[in-house]
Amino acid sequence: MADITQARMRVDARVQWPSWIDIALGVWLIVAPFALGYSGETAPLWNDIIFGIVVGVLALIAGLTVMSWPSLLSILAGIWLIIAPFALSYDSDDAMTNDIVVGIVVIVFAALSVFLKRRGTPGGA
Repeated sequence: MADITQARMRVDARVQWPSWIDIALGVWLIVAPFALGYSGETAPLWNDIIFGIVVGVLALIAGLTVMSWPSLLSILAGIWLIIAPFALSYDSDDAMTNDIVVGIVVIVFAALSVFLKRRGTPGGA
């Protein structure tokens, strides 16, 4: 019993790396409006800043714990990033392309994080 508890408390590096990539993507979302030149557009600017923080924080929690729920919420955030350019009527093609691509990559790595955690921890976290 103690072994299972210790396994749940310890986060193996093999299940952490997808979360660190999602943290980098969260930071990129915050920087992207300025780097790609669409900081003058209110909707994509604030969407990227807010969801950059959300993705980054969820990925940080996922990277530091064996729980799967932060990665599952990251998948939902990634889905929103894909939908947002259409729902919020982005004018910038750069903002649209960035959010769709980042959304897909966030989904892929968050799903990989869930898979690795459920496969690698006793009882699946």
